Amino acid sequence: FLFIFDGYDELAGGGFPNLWDANRLNEWPASTKAIITCRPEYLAGKNQTLLLSPTSFIPGRNTSGQLVEWFAAPFTSDQISSYLRRPQEQDVAVAPEEYESFLASVPGLKELISTPFLLKIFVSAYPPL
Repeated sequence: FLFIFDGYDELAGGGFPNLWDANRLNEWPASTKAIITCRPEYLAGKNQTLLLSPTSFIPGRNTSGQLVEWFAAPFTSDQISSYLRRPQEQDVAVAPEEYESFLASVPGLKELISTPFLLKIFVSAYPPL
């Protein structure tokens, strides 16, 4: 079995439950896996192993070292430019040069939109800006 917990950092009420234990995944077959997505800044200063991997004893299973972390690299400037040059699904057509000009005029904005989610929000919110 594979469980996907998307948006650990978006849990209602904040808090930091251990998703493995809270969802009793230790009761599933030994081959059970879980993918947990989370923005890394949300867990800054927290013990990620305690939050994201099995903490309870599971008879017959070695649960140490089960947490594997993967990080999505931010977009490069070229990748952002390429995304801005593709046709957008908007009512208002925006020339790619207009995006680039605006990004150049706001310090730090290009670094801020270097993730897929924030880049998409920027593109959808830009015309009214």
